[in-house]
Order: sequence, then C-alpha cells, then structure tokens
Amino acid sequence: MMRFTVRYIPLSKIKPGLPVGMTARLRYLRHLMWDGQHLIVVQKDRKDGQYRILLGNDRYEYLRNHTKKLTAPCIVDESKLGAGLQNWLQRFARKPPTAEPASASTLKRLTPSSWAIVRAYLKEDHRFKQLSRRQQAQVLLLAVRHKQMVVSAMKSKTDQLLAPQLNGKG
Repeated sequence: MMRFTVRYIPLSKIKPGLPVGMTARLRYLRHLMWDGQHLIVVQKDRKDGQYRILLGNDRYEYLRNHTKKLTAPCIVDESKLGAGLQNWLQRFARKPPTAEPASASTLKRLTPSSWAIVRAYLKEDHRFKQLSRRQQAQVLLLAVRHKQMVVSAMKSKTDQLLAPQLNGKG
C-alpha cells in the first residue's frame, strides 16, 4: 500500500539522500513531484527525525542556494518497512552472478513468516546498517533458511561479522 502526505518541511530538517534504485513506487512519486515546481520526495528517518531526500536533490540544492525560503513543499513517503525491504532485497537479485550468489529464486522463497522475522530483526538490531552489503545479505538469508530462533541467530551473526572491525579499531 502506498502512503504519502504533502506538507511543508523546514529545509534544516531535510538532508540530501543517496541515489536509490528506481521502483514503480518511486516512479509514481516522481510523476507527482513533477506537478509542482519545488516539490521534493522525502522519507522520514526514524532515528533522528530528519527527512532524507528520495527524489529531487537538485530542487533541494536550488532552494538552499538560490532562494531565501526556509521551508520546502515535500511529498513524504510513508510506506511501510516491508515495501522498502522488498526493494532492498531485489537489489541483490539484480546484481550480476559474479558479484553475489543471491538470486530471484531466493526472493520467491520468502514467506510471510520470513518477512515477519526480517522485520522483527531490523527493528531490534540497529547495527545491521554497519555491515557491508554482502554481510547484510548473509544475515538476511538466515530468515529464508531457518524458521526457529532466527532473530537471535541473526544477532549472533552480526556480532561475528562486527567483531573484526571492533578489534581493529581498539
């Protein structure tokens, strides 16, 4: 389900975002964005309450550098975690076979219970973002292969993968 609102957001609360893969949802929001001159598509970051730009970095830069406006009209994407997670997992499936062994068949094996496990893990363990993309794939594939005690297994895998990084810093 696609959910979004349109509202004015202070430019100080908006941070430029990294380019994201174009999905059907983003194409639709981009189409809506073109209806307004300075509309920006953003998504709220749950950690710090800031807004991350999904589409419209050029419009953000224009408002910042060439106008005296303090707010920007924004389309706030309020889609649920599952939609973003599915798009994230599809990025692995689109990679060339030499780069990553995960394929589209892996995505087909994701049952609703697997999605629930992944969502529960992501809500519980915020260190996941510190892992490389390959390491993230290793952790998430545990949800596909195992049904019992998955969240604790994923946490231990994260500990295992972060241990060399922490030892190297100390």
